[in-house]
Amino acid sequence: MEAGLTDTQPLVSGLYNAESRSFVTAAGSSVLIWDALSGRLLRKYTDVMPTPITAMCLDDRERKLILADHKGKMVVLNYSNGALMKPMQPHAAEVSALLYISEGDRRHVMSASWDRTLLLQDESQPDMGKLIRSTPSGHACDVTCAAYSASYQLIASGADDGSLLVWRHMDPSASAKVAAFDFDGCLANTPLGGNDPNAWSMQFPHVPVVLAKLAASGHTLVVVTNESMDRLKKPEAIAACLRKKCGRLEGFAKAAGLPLLVLCATAKDGYRKPGQGCWTFLTSTAYPGLVVDKSASCFVGDAAGRPGDHSDSDRAFAQAAAIPFFDEKTFFLRRHPQGS
Repeated sequence: MEAGLTDTQPLVSGLYNAESRSFVTAAGSSVLIWDALSGRLLRKYTDVMPTPITAMCLDDRERKLILADHKGKMVVLNYSNGALMKPMQPHAAEVSALLYISEGDRRHVMSASWDRTLLLQDESQPDMGKLIRSTPSGHACDVTCAAYSASYQLIASGADDGSLLVWRHMDPSASAKVAAFDFDGCLANTPLGGNDPNAWSMQFPHVPVVLAKLAASGHTLVVVTNESMDRLKKPEAIAACLRKKCGRLEGFAKAAGLPLLVLCATAKDGYRKPGQGCWTFLTSTAYPGLVVDKSASCFVGDAAGRPGDHSDSDRAFAQAAAIPFFDEKTFFLRRHPQGS
């Protein structure tokens, strides 16, 4: 190995283990453990995967190392000695992201893959990961990244199609009655400039009350929102925009305290309103086979084509889905004044 090089192959991931004050790096099919204070190589686990490693994460106690590879295989190793502890249920293609989710007595591994699915598995099983849920990502091509918010129980995934979908706050159940809403200028008042994720407020004070009554009447609550990112070229600008949008959505979801399906389109593709990609995702992927009662459903948005509106994309989205449309003032101030 050349002096100054961590490995002879490109590094695909690196993690800090606070429990043992060490770093772990992955390259090729092997992992290396390094002393965090001295930089000295402590251990090398060679050829632990049959094909190159593409993702890894630590468990909540930082005693296990979860690895995934180019072919979709996933395993759990003992961090201290590299011994195989158990395999996990595999993907059909390269795994692009691994997330360890620890909540109460639950020990779950979430994985995203180029096979366009997300897998949620119970890692606490002794012999093999137990598949809890396999969720189609809703993306049109390879899923390349994923993130999870424990505070708000939201999952975000990104793909080569340029779209980001954020969904399932408090695990919303399927219903034939769908109450769908735009976000900016409809549910929330958000400034046009800046990237502050906390810069939002309720568009109307009684928005949570109205949503709660809709949920109580059996509606599935859905947020369908566009985020303009095609103008951004620098990675740091794109990351800041994503943090802003996701932070505002997460803050709203927490304040509302209700089950929400949140869909955010970030590219000029079929998911972007007035395109029907999000509606198709809702009825065929999020809730396969869902037959929507269109007369009992609605879409509410501020892009209604009125004088001064930036567009009529919300109205056009509802018309294409063949569901009733209301602008935000008609819905919240006239149909549901003060939450009635």
